[in-house]
Amino acid sequence: MQPLKSLLSSILILCSANVPAQVQQVTQPASVIFENVRIFNGTSDQLSAPSNVLIMGNVITAISTTAIAAASETSVTRIQGNGRTLMPGLIDNHVHIFMSANSQAEMLNPKASFEALEQKAIEEAKLMLPLKFREATNRSRELLEF
Repeated sequence: MQPLKSLLSSILILCSANVPAQVQQVTQPASVIFENVRIFNGTSDQLSAPSNVLIMGNVITAISTTAIAAASETSVTRIQGNGRTLMPGLIDNHVHIFMSANSQAEMLNPKASFEALEQKAIEEAKLMLPLKFREATNRSRELLEF
């Protein structure tokens, strides 16, 4: 077994000696500029003034109410927002609060009152929704009596 290992190691060393070194090119990530958007940031109940947002790769690198120039070495895609709302991506943008607060057995129990199940859902929603998000969502406040 040892001679086979030595032979394989020698072949590997000889082969790798003949492989030219690869030069890795460093390229700037592509850029996207959203122009004339109103930003919902999830912490304020107000949208921003009309703004511009520069994203390089997957990182927001600039937010400005004035025009943004992208670096010359990057490819740039400009998206005209025309005053529309820009907000962070949502991983799970909805939830079935009633079903997360109550088990299937509880919901199917004929002795369970709707009011009791609903109250559990309301309490679950109060825990689930961050304070600032609650302030920004008037409809939730009306429905859940915040």
